[in-house]
Amino acid sequence: MKLRIIFLSFLITLFVTSGVAKEKELVANHISSDEIKWVDGPPSLPAGSKMYLLYGSPKAKSGSFSLRLKFPDNYKIPAHWHPTDERITIISGVLYFGLGDKLDKNSAGPLKTGAHGWVIKKTPHFAYTEDEGVIIQLDAQSPWGITYINENDDPRKN
Repeated sequence: MKLRIIFLSFLITLFVTSGVAKEKELVANHISSDEIKWVDGPPSLPAGSKMYLLYGSPKAKSGSFSLRLKFPDNYKIPAHWHPTDERITIISGVLYFGLGDKLDKNSAGPLKTGAHGWVIKKTPHFAYTEDEGVIIQLDAQSPWGITYINENDDPRKN
């Protein structure tokens, strides 16, 4: 019985002290919606997008990043792929999303506010909005990039 109490005391001490140690290692931050200052989207996206980097950097050699993107009404992102997996969450509005080598509205489906989706690296996909803009959160690993299936669709080449 005494051995059980000693062992239980040891486990409690280990649990409490490891929790305190981990708590000291955590770094936290927050951003309220009124602190978001939208800037023009990256040159790799068609003109008209806006963005706000929440944390990290898409250009870093490694690590994760998170950013918000705002697309206006009737915005199109032609078929493309990324070198890393990509996760998106719809913050507001509707984003039409599809898989394939060309933007095909017949094969796309709507992702509405609150929806979450992901694309495995190097999977061709496309997106567009209709009569309502959208705000999405994009989470991925660095280094991030975008390669358009049809190089003539790449806004960096225009």
